[in-house]
Amino acid sequence: MSFPAVFLPITTFVLAIYLGALVVEHVTALNQRKHLSTWAEAVLAAVQEHITELEHNRTILIKDQGYGISDDSQWKEEIIGFVRLILINKHQMRFKTPQAESEFIGFAAELIEELLAQPGPILGFSIPKHLESLETVSKRWRLSQPILRWGFAVIYLIIASQFLISQVWVAAVSAALAGLVLLPFAQDRITLAAPRLARFRFGWLSALVLAVLAQTAVTAHTERQRIAYEAVAAEQQHEAQLLADRKEQEQQEAAAQKREQEEESVRQSFAAESEQVLGRLAAAIQDEQFADAKAIIDKFSLIDDDSLTQLEGHYKTQKAAYDKRIAEENALRQRQENYEQRIPDYAIDKYTHQEYPKLVTKYRSRLPEIEKLRRTAAEMAIDSGKCDYAENVQLSGESTLKSLKIFLDCKNGSRIYLTEAEIKNHEPVKTQKENALDHSEAISQCRSMVRAHASARSQTMIPSSIDFHSILGTSVRTAPTLGNVIVSIDFDAKNVFNAEVGYTARCIFPPKQPGEIKVFIRRD
Repeated sequence: MSFPAVFLPITTFVLAIYLGALVVEHVTALNQRKHLSTWAEAVLAAVQEHITELEHNRTILIKDQGYGISDDSQWKEEIIGFVRLILINKHQMRFKTPQAESEFIGFAAELIEELLAQPGPILGFSIPKHLESLETVSKRWRLSQPILRWGFAVIYLIIASQFLISQVWVAAVSAALAGLVLLPFAQDRITLAAPRLARFRFGWLSALVLAVLAQTAVTAHTERQRIAYEAVAAEQQHEAQLLADRKEQEQQEAAAQKREQEEESVRQSFAAESEQVLGRLAAAIQDEQFADAKAIIDKFSLIDDDSLTQLEGHYKTQKAAYDKRIAEENALRQRQENYEQRIPDYAIDKYTHQEYPKLVTKYRSRLPEIEKLRRTAAEMAIDSGKCDYAENVQLSGESTLKSLKIFLDCKNGSRIYLTEAEIKNHEPVKTQKENALDHSEAISQCRSMVRAHASARSQTMIPSSIDFHSILGTSVRTAPTLGNVIVSIDFDAKNVFNAEVGYTARCIFPPKQPGEIKVFIRRD
């Protein structure tokens, strides 16, 4: 942004503030003058009415002390008394503040002194001339106006010269006229030609209007420059795009020509060596040298030949089978490495007659199968992600010769049971906690077991009188490893003597097994 474009709005803003201050000062002066004029008329009327008494008292109360010294203190007190008694009390004048009243007394006393001191009759006394002789609040502004006029005028003339250099003609002329109007001698000429214009701050107002006009012209000029710049930029961009499109088209044509030459060369090469090419391709596929086979196929991809097409299909089939085999081998190797890290040898210790005599005697015919099932069960648990580290893999005591069952404990606290059928069918692995009975179902079954227990002991407990403590007397939890759901229920029941007795029932539900119940008298 250029120098004039920055300082023009700043100077115009300051000028507008100053013009507003002048208007406020002018209005304040007019109101004060009107106020003082009212006061002066009241004082003049009172003096005219009591002129004889005032002159008589003035003669008596001013005492000559000799040596050219006079004592007028009693006369001044008389004037103040006259103002308070005649002007304020008699005319019932009201003042907003004590300060306003004090100002009125001082103004009235000075005016009375001036009226009594003039040589002629007071009828010819001019109130406007008296008010003009007084200092007003506008004196400070009037003293500062010539300096400010010169300051604003010089700034606008400098801004106009800068606009002239930049060839912003309307803004230059407007700023120059604003500066000329503000010059003191120019305003003096205007005041002499039309005195009424000075009252309305014509020079300041004209300068402000011209400055706003200059700012408007600058804004319009800037907008035209922006539009012209954008048009030039758009044209340059369009030309650059056309040049880029032309260059890209030339590159595409050159690439197409080069591709045609290469394709023709490949066709000639295949026509001359087709048998050798097909032989190399067949040998590469046979030897699983798929990188070499792919290179040959890519090189002659444009050739329309049945033998080449057939070999390409054979390549895809063999390559897919090879990739699948390699992936399976990698997956198997990774699993084996994972098993070696997560299934230590001590977790699947071999069953020997010396260490496990009863087990070996009972399952001698199936010992090889049991060892394989233990290994497979551990691998299935690791693959499921529910067992982080197999620490113990054993044959469950629930096994039979016809139906084996394996359990394993993991480092993360999980226990897993797998039957022979589940292992052979590779069914999803679930921990004992996952197989645990639902809590609401466990509570319901436990209550049923309590009623059944009461029916079996009807001589000491009446089933129809059972009252369960459903809120505070019922708790349920699941054992994290074994997955047993343990329910504890407090209840009251009456015996045959109609006496109410408190009981606690404890139900245990192992996963996938019937529950057990114990009932004992509650001691509160």
